[in-house]
Amino acid sequence: MAAVVTPAPGQPGPPRLRRDLTIHPAEAERDGAPAWSLHDPAANQFFRLGSVEADLLALVDGSPADRVAAEAARRFGHRVSEADVATLFAFLRRYNLVDGDPWQQASFVAYHQKKPGPLHRMLHSYISFRVPLVRPDRFLAATLPWVRWLGSGWTLAAILLLGLAGLFLASRQWEVFRGTFIHFVSAEGLVAYAVTVTAVKALHELGHAYAAKARGLRIPVIGIAFIVFWPVAYTDATDAWKLKERRDRLVVGAAGVGVEFAIACLSLLLWNLMPDGPARSVAFLMATSTWLLSVLVNLNPLMRFDGYFLFSDLMREPNLETRSHAVGRWWLRRTVFGFSDPPPERPRALLLGYALSIWLYRFLLYTGIAIVVYELFFKLAGIVLFAIEIIYFVGAPIMRELAEWWRRRRDIGLTFALLRSLCLLGLAGLAFMAPWHRTVLAPAVLEARYSPVFAPEGGRVKRLLVHRGERVAAGQLLAELEAPQLAHDLEQARRRLDQLVTERGDLGVQKDLKTTLVVTAELESQVRLLANLTEAATRLRLVAAHGGTVVDMERGLDGPSESWVQKGETLFAIVDSADVHLRAYIGEEDLPRLTVGAAARFYPGDGLNPALPVTVGDIDTAGVKTLDDPYVSSVNGGPVLVYRDAAGSQTPVSATYGLRLIPAPETAGTLPDHVTPGVVMIDARPESLFTHFRRRIIAVLQRESGF
Repeated sequence: MAAVVTPAPGQPGPPRLRRDLTIHPAEAERDGAPAWSLHDPAANQFFRLGSVEADLLALVDGSPADRVAAEAARRFGHRVSEADVATLFAFLRRYNLVDGDPWQQASFVAYHQKKPGPLHRMLHSYISFRVPLVRPDRFLAATLPWVRWLGSGWTLAAILLLGLAGLFLASRQWEVFRGTFIHFVSAEGLVAYAVTVTAVKALHELGHAYAAKARGLRIPVIGIAFIVFWPVAYTDATDAWKLKERRDRLVVGAAGVGVEFAIACLSLLLWNLMPDGPARSVAFLMATSTWLLSVLVNLNPLMRFDGYFLFSDLMREPNLETRSHAVGRWWLRRTVFGFSDPPPERPRALLLGYALSIWLYRFLLYTGIAIVVYELFFKLAGIVLFAIEIIYFVGAPIMRELAEWWRRRRDIGLTFALLRSLCLLGLAGLAFMAPWHRTVLAPAVLEARYSPVFAPEGGRVKRLLVHRGERVAAGQLLAELEAPQLAHDLEQARRRLDQLVTERGDLGVQKDLKTTLVVTAELESQVRLLANLTEAATRLRLVAAHGGTVVDMERGLDGPSESWVQKGETLFAIVDSADVHLRAYIGEEDLPRLTVGAAARFYPGDGLNPALPVTVGDIDTAGVKTLDDPYVSSVNGGPVLVYRDAAGSQTPVSATYGLRLIPAPETAGTLPDHVTPGVVMIDARPESLFTHFRRRIIAVLQRESGF
């Protein structure tokens, strides 16, 4: 390939400004100084300029820098140096804002020689890429008169009133509303949510488009942006930077969320007024799904969606992300090594805080996306996409900064900042490697022996021999019931039995074999019936299956009036707080650290009872296949993540083991007399974070190593 001749630095010829550029008044600076926006229609980019730079643009006509500086002083009264004009020339050439000249053409060729290849561009577009669909400008201009009234103050006030009415009506049937939400947390519900969100987001983008068109802007394209292969509509409203008033830009930026707000308010009201059916389900989805994504995505200032531009305008900080990154890198190098580089601009707390926030957010976001794509795709593709995500989006920015540190290694000296950084690094390494983690925290359930007492037959409470809160012993008589129907059936059975015995005796004299066999069979049946009725009458005397305390007595049972009960009705219960079962659940990674007899403390989740000292009595040698304890299951809001199999059983997602814990003897008489979920903190073998993560990584690699 032929060599490219590049002019020596600082020696390019004077540039000439492109004639297709336009300049527009912009919002004034914080100090009140006028500002301007330079628009490049070819790239559809906007550049914010001060009044001095805007005046100098009129002089960029091929004249050299010294002549431009002199003409600026004569015509506008600006005192600018030849170096200032050269800086402006370099800026214009960098963004291709001047007519082509040999120096710019050489720079353009050099840029394309270093331009990322197709693979690099494909990786960069892996997280997000856009597909333009339509050019809606003429359609928006034709339909704007029909929808302009939707942006009026009267419409907004009406929507607010309707939304408040919907909230009030929903509060009157909150359990139904919440139950509907839980109903849609399923595979079918997620599909319905996806369809609803797609429709709502299309209206969201039309809100941006109409708001911009109402302010005289051009909307060049509406299309679909794919974020990790998830389609999201987008509107190119770049021309919003032409608007001088910040309020107008905020309206354009907030119009999409405003549309979703209106949809949510109207849908919530309709949900309250509609009968059950598909239409009501759709109204519910539109009343809930809109705000979930608007809050998490559109209004998030750390992502380049509506929230970012609204936040940038509210703070009056154009190009907030780029400037924050520059200030953040300067602060990091200065803090770690003590570099004395001048800051790119005055390092305000807002810029630095935004930079640190977006670094942490993107690290967590890209790591989470890597895990999600690994789970969604088949194993080989999942591994490849996971590696791309971690290496390209998480590791590459870190490596670029480390490469800059290595490039400037000669500038690193033994400064206070470096000593401080080394000390902090050493402390962090010590905290990571030292075995300071000495406990295991696990969900647990404490359950006393609880025996409800039921009415075996419907009838009257003849005698109640215990009262609420009374202590009883095993085998003690608790109550006697009287069942008139049972007594009547028992008396009839006895009479019939006597009659059959008499008949059987008479038949023995008459020697009638056939009749004798019939009477004998009926006699045997009547004997069995009488035995069953007698046993049922015996069960009317209710006795305690074990010792304990009488609790949960039916209201009015021990009152002065006569009490009647139905068959199977719970009368009261006996709780033995001295006979409790305490079971905890741990993950496979914590199993090697626990031993039988280890001390622990159980912390009840109700906040009403004190912590209880316990010991580890037994550890399961096999994992829990079916989780029968409803208090810790994720299906019921518990901490152990489970899924339902085809038979409806709840199976833990990851390997889970059960522990049996024994309360200390001194807790006798103080244990709760009801089911008490909580957590148990168990003394375990000391472990460092390094060992913990190493074991987790090895376990994951072993689990995922098979194809």
